[in-house]
Amino acid sequence: MTKSNQIIESIILRREPTSQGDLWLILFDRERGKIQAIASSAVKPRSHRKGFLELGWYIYAQAYLSHGNFYRLGRIENAESFWPLFLNLHQASWLYRVLGLVDQGLGWQIPQPTLFDNLLDLFESLYYYLSFHPEIEEDKIQLAFHSFETKLIYQLGYWPEKQLKSKKWQQIINFLLNKSSKDILTTNLKGNRRHFLLQLEHFFNQLHQSLLEYTPIEPSFFKPFKK
Repeated sequence: MTKSNQIIESIILRREPTSQGDLWLILFDRERGKIQAIASSAVKPRSHRKGFLELGWYIYAQAYLSHGNFYRLGRIENAESFWPLFLNLHQASWLYRVLGLVDQGLGWQIPQPTLFDNLLDLFESLYYYLSFHPEIEEDKIQLAFHSFETKLIYQLGYWPEKQLKSKKWQQIINFLLNKSSKDILTTNLKGNRRHFLLQLEHFFNQLHQSLLEYTPIEPSFFKPFKK
Protein backbone atom coordinates (compact mmCIF):
# COMPACT_ATOMS: atom_id res chain seq x y z
CA MET A 1 0.00 0.00 0.00
CA THR A 2 1.34 3.43 -0.84
CA LYS A 3 2.16 5.82 1.98
CA SER A 4 0.67 8.85 0.27
CA ASN A 5 -2.67 9.95 1.64
CA GLN A 6 -5.27 11.02 -0.90
CA ILE A 7 -8.65 12.69 -0.60
CA ILE A 8 -11.67 11.15 -2.25
CA GLU A 9 -15.00 12.92 -2.73
CA SER A 10 -17.50 10.27 -3.67
CA ILE A 11 -21.07 9.04 -3.73
CA ILE A 12 -21.66 5.41 -2.73
CA LEU A 13 -23.17 3.42 -5.61
CA ARG A 14 -22.88 -0.09 -4.16
CA ARG A 15 -21.88 -1.67 -0.87
CA GLU A 16 -21.35 -5.22 0.32
CA PRO A 17 -20.18 -6.39 3.76
CA THR A 18 -17.64 -9.22 3.96
CA SER A 19 -17.48 -12.07 6.43
CA GLN A 20 -14.45 -10.37 8.04
CA GLY A 21 -16.48 -7.31 8.99
CA ASP A 22 -15.06 -5.12 6.20
CA LEU A 23 -17.15 -3.25 3.66
CA TRP A 24 -16.52 -3.36 -0.09
CA LEU A 25 -17.69 -0.19 -1.84
CA ILE A 26 -18.25 0.95 -5.40
CA LEU A 27 -17.86 4.73 -5.44
CA PHE A 28 -18.50 7.48 -7.96
CA ASP A 29 -15.61 9.84 -7.29
CA ARG A 30 -15.44 13.41 -8.59
CA GLU A 31 -11.87 13.14 -9.94
CA ARG A 32 -11.49 9.41 -10.57
CA GLY A 33 -14.85 8.22 -11.86
CA LYS A 34 -16.06 4.80 -10.69
CA ILE A 35 -13.63 3.20 -8.25
CA GLN A 36 -13.48 0.38 -5.72
CA ALA A 37 -12.74 0.90 -2.05
CA ILE A 38 -12.67 -1.09 1.14
CA ALA A 39 -13.50 0.20 4.60
CA SER A 40 -11.83 -2.06 7.14
CA SER A 41 -13.98 -3.24 10.04
CA ALA A 42 -16.78 -0.86 8.96
CA VAL A 43 -19.63 -3.24 9.76
CA LYS A 44 -18.35 -4.47 13.11
CA PRO A 45 -20.64 -3.52 16.01
CA ARG A 46 -18.21 -1.05 17.62
CA SER A 47 -16.91 0.52 14.42
CA HIS A 48 -17.00 4.33 14.35
CA ARG A 49 -17.85 4.05 10.63
CA LYS A 50 -20.98 1.99 11.17
CA GLY A 51 -24.01 3.79 9.71
CA PHE A 52 -21.93 6.32 7.75
CA LEU A 53 -21.28 4.30 4.59
CA GLU A 54 -24.76 3.60 3.27
CA LEU A 55 -26.05 3.50 -0.30
CA GLY A 56 -26.34 6.97 -1.81
CA TRP A 57 -24.27 8.70 0.89
CA TYR A 58 -21.84 11.47 -0.01
CA ILE A 59 -18.43 11.02 1.63
CA TYR A 60 -15.29 13.14 1.81
CA ALA A 61 -12.51 10.97 3.17
CA GLN A 62 -8.83 10.18 3.30
CA ALA A 63 -7.79 7.10 1.35
CA TYR A 64 -4.74 5.09 0.37
CA LEU A 65 -4.32 3.48 -3.05
CA SER A 66 -3.55 -0.20 -2.63
CA HIS A 67 -1.35 -2.30 -4.91
CA GLY A 68 -4.56 -4.04 -6.00
CA ASN A 69 -5.78 -0.78 -7.58
CA PHE A 70 -8.50 -0.22 -5.03
CA TYR A 71 -8.63 2.35 -2.24
CA ARG A 72 -8.52 1.73 1.49
CA LEU A 73 -10.56 4.30 3.33
CA GLY A 74 -8.91 6.19 6.15
CA ARG A 75 -10.45 8.96 8.18
CA ILE A 76 -13.89 10.12 7.01
CA GLU A 77 -13.84 13.93 7.11
CA ASN A 78 -17.49 14.37 6.16
CA ALA A 79 -20.44 12.08 5.43
CA GLU A 80 -23.89 13.18 4.39
CA SER A 81 -27.05 11.20 3.80
CA PHE A 82 -29.76 12.25 1.34
CA TRP A 83 -32.19 9.53 2.39
CA PRO A 84 -34.15 11.48 5.07
CA LEU A 85 -35.31 13.97 2.44
CA PHE A 86 -37.57 11.42 0.72
CA LEU A 87 -41.15 11.51 1.89
CA ASN A 88 -42.27 8.12 0.59
CA LEU A 89 -41.00 4.85 -0.86
CA HIS A 90 -41.88 5.88 -4.41
CA GLN A 91 -39.54 8.87 -4.21
CA ALA A 92 -36.82 6.73 -2.61
CA SER A 93 -37.14 4.22 -5.46
CA TRP A 94 -36.04 6.95 -7.86
CA LEU A 95 -32.79 7.31 -5.95
CA TYR A 96 -32.17 3.56 -6.22
CA ARG A 97 -32.89 3.77 -9.94
CA VAL A 98 -30.47 6.67 -10.55
CA LEU A 99 -27.66 5.08 -8.52
CA GLY A 100 -28.15 1.83 -10.44
CA LEU A 101 -27.97 3.61 -13.81
CA VAL A 102 -24.78 5.44 -12.82
CA ASP A 103 -23.20 2.21 -11.58
CA GLN A 104 -24.21 0.37 -14.74
CA GLY A 105 -23.25 3.08 -17.20
CA LEU A 106 -19.89 4.27 -15.89
CA GLY A 107 -16.69 2.59 -16.99
CA TRP A 108 -13.96 2.04 -14.42
CA GLN A 109 -11.64 4.93 -13.50
CA ILE A 110 -12.91 7.29 -16.20
CA PRO A 111 -13.25 10.78 -14.67
CA GLN A 112 -16.69 12.34 -15.10
CA PRO A 113 -16.53 15.53 -12.98
CA THR A 114 -19.43 17.24 -14.77
CA LEU A 115 -21.67 14.23 -14.29
CA PHE A 116 -20.65 14.04 -10.63
CA ASP A 117 -21.63 17.69 -10.19
CA ASN A 118 -24.95 16.98 -11.95
CA LEU A 119 -25.69 14.14 -9.51
CA LEU A 120 -24.73 16.22 -6.49
CA ASP A 121 -26.86 19.09 -7.80
CA LEU A 122 -29.82 16.70 -8.06
CA PHE A 123 -29.43 15.48 -4.48
CA GLU A 124 -28.79 18.91 -2.98
CA SER A 125 -31.68 20.53 -4.85
CA LEU A 126 -34.08 17.79 -3.76
CA TYR A 127 -32.80 18.09 -0.20
CA TYR A 128 -33.57 21.80 -0.15
CA TYR A 129 -36.98 21.67 -1.81
CA LEU A 130 -38.27 18.63 0.06
CA SER A 131 -37.06 20.08 3.35
CA PHE A 132 -38.53 23.57 2.94
CA HIS A 133 -41.26 22.97 0.36
CA PRO A 134 -42.70 19.52 1.22
CA GLU A 135 -45.79 20.35 -0.83
CA ILE A 136 -43.74 20.26 -4.05
CA GLU A 137 -45.49 18.33 -6.82
CA GLU A 138 -44.50 14.71 -7.41
CA ASP A 139 -44.31 15.40 -11.16
CA LYS A 140 -41.46 17.87 -10.63
CA ILE A 141 -39.47 15.38 -8.54
CA GLN A 142 -39.86 12.81 -11.31
CA LEU A 143 -38.84 15.39 -13.88
CA ALA A 144 -35.68 16.28 -11.92
CA PHE A 145 -34.62 12.61 -11.94
CA HIS A 146 -35.40 12.34 -15.65
CA SER A 147 -33.27 15.41 -16.28
CA PHE A 148 -30.27 13.80 -14.61
CA GLU A 149 -30.82 10.52 -16.46
CA THR A 150 -30.81 12.45 -19.73
CA LYS A 151 -27.49 14.09 -18.84
CA LEU A 152 -26.07 10.71 -17.79
CA ILE A 153 -26.97 8.88 -20.99
CA TYR A 154 -26.00 11.82 -23.20
CA GLN A 155 -22.60 12.42 -21.56
CA LEU A 156 -21.71 8.74 -21.63
CA GLY A 157 -22.47 8.55 -25.33
CA TYR A 158 -25.19 5.86 -25.22
CA TRP A 159 -27.78 7.98 -26.99
CA PRO A 160 -29.72 6.23 -29.77
CA GLU A 161 -29.09 7.99 -33.08
CA LYS A 162 -32.74 7.90 -34.09
CA GLN A 163 -33.66 9.95 -31.03
CA LEU A 164 -30.92 12.50 -31.63
CA LYS A 165 -32.27 13.06 -35.14
CA SER A 166 -35.96 12.94 -34.25
CA LYS A 167 -37.67 16.33 -34.18
CA LYS A 168 -40.34 14.74 -32.01
CA TRP A 169 -37.93 14.54 -29.08
CA GLN A 170 -35.81 17.66 -29.61
CA GLN A 171 -37.88 19.92 -27.37
CA ILE A 172 -37.80 17.41 -24.52
CA ILE A 173 -34.08 16.70 -25.01
CA ASN A 174 -33.09 20.37 -24.97
CA PHE A 175 -35.27 21.06 -21.96
CA LEU A 176 -33.82 18.23 -19.88
CA LEU A 177 -30.18 18.73 -20.91
CA ASN A 178 -30.02 22.47 -20.34
CA LYS A 179 -31.86 22.79 -17.03
CA SER A 180 -30.29 22.35 -13.61
CA SER A 181 -32.18 20.36 -11.00
CA LYS A 182 -33.03 23.62 -9.22
CA ASP A 183 -34.50 25.02 -12.45
CA ILE A 184 -36.50 21.82 -13.00
CA LEU A 185 -37.99 21.91 -9.51
CA THR A 186 -39.17 25.50 -9.99
CA THR A 187 -40.55 24.93 -13.48
CA ASN A 188 -44.20 25.73 -14.08
CA LEU A 189 -45.54 22.69 -15.92
CA LYS A 190 -48.08 24.13 -18.31
CA GLY A 191 -50.45 22.62 -20.84
CA ASN A 192 -51.37 18.95 -20.96
CA ARG A 193 -49.14 17.70 -18.15
CA ARG A 194 -50.29 14.07 -18.30
CA HIS A 195 -49.61 13.85 -22.04
CA PHE A 196 -46.14 15.38 -21.57
CA LEU A 197 -45.22 12.95 -18.77
CA LEU A 198 -46.48 9.95 -20.72
CA GLN A 199 -44.31 11.04 -23.65
CA LEU A 200 -41.40 11.39 -21.26
CA GLU A 201 -41.90 7.88 -19.87
CA HIS A 202 -41.91 6.43 -23.40
CA PHE A 203 -38.80 8.45 -24.21
CA PHE A 204 -36.92 7.05 -21.20
CA ASN A 205 -37.98 3.48 -21.80
CA GLN A 206 -36.13 3.73 -25.11
CA LEU A 207 -33.09 5.38 -23.54
CA HIS A 208 -32.85 2.77 -20.80
CA GLN A 209 -32.95 0.02 -23.39
CA SER A 210 -29.92 1.56 -25.11
CA LEU A 211 -28.09 1.61 -21.77
CA LEU A 212 -28.96 -2.02 -21.02
CA GLU A 213 -27.38 -3.06 -24.30
CA TYR A 214 -24.03 -1.68 -23.16
CA THR A 215 -21.92 -3.61 -20.65
CA PRO A 216 -18.65 -1.99 -19.53
CA ILE A 217 -15.60 -4.29 -19.51
CA GLU A 218 -14.50 -4.99 -15.96
CA PRO A 219 -10.79 -4.30 -15.28
CA SER A 220 -8.53 -7.19 -14.35
CA PHE A 221 -8.33 -6.08 -10.72
CA PHE A 222 -12.10 -6.15 -10.22
CA LYS A 223 -13.08 -8.41 -7.33
CA PRO A 224 -16.75 -9.40 -7.38
CA PHE A 225 -18.51 -8.99 -4.06
CA LYS A 226 -18.74 -12.14 -2.01
CA LYS A 227 -22.27 -13.34 -1.39
